[in-house]
Amino acid sequence: MVYLDSISSSDTIYTDTQTVPGNTYYYKLTAVDFSGNESDPSNEVFATSGILTIVNDAGKNTIKNFDLKQNYPNPFNPITTIEYNIPQRSSVSITIYNISGQEVRKLLNEFQEPGTYKVEWDGKDSNGRIVSSGVYFYQMMAGGFKGVKRSVFRK
Repeated sequence: MVYLDSISSSDTIYTDTQTVPGNTYYYKLTAVDFSGNESDPSNEVFATSGILTIVNDAGKNTIKNFDLKQNYPNPFNPITTIEYNIPQRSSVSITIYNISGQEVRKLLNEFQEPGTYKVEWDGKDSNGRIVSSGVYFYQMMAGGFKGVKRSVFRK
């Protein structure tokens, strides 16, 4: 194990800013008190880092239309991939909603250059909790385009 960082006891979320998109990282957590006593490590957890970008050959834009593709695998557990195309520099947002239309998590909200992209959803809500099994919808909004697809999460 390699020591990465420390967080205060009131923090419930840790963001590793040194990851490489597409790589999987494994973590264990220990607690250290003010006297320097350290607990045994937690069970191992893993995460696959953020957004994977596929760059077009020589920067040529071969994408003609906005397109939101069906996630895969579907149904999924623990991770699914959402692929999409953008033909022009656009503000892109991808949001997960539950069956009642309530926002579960915003996966992406940024400007992106033309290209084909992939983003992964790990079945967690915006607070880092695993969602319950069921049907979810993901919506992409970009440059006047709005697309919605259905996804199934199974525990």
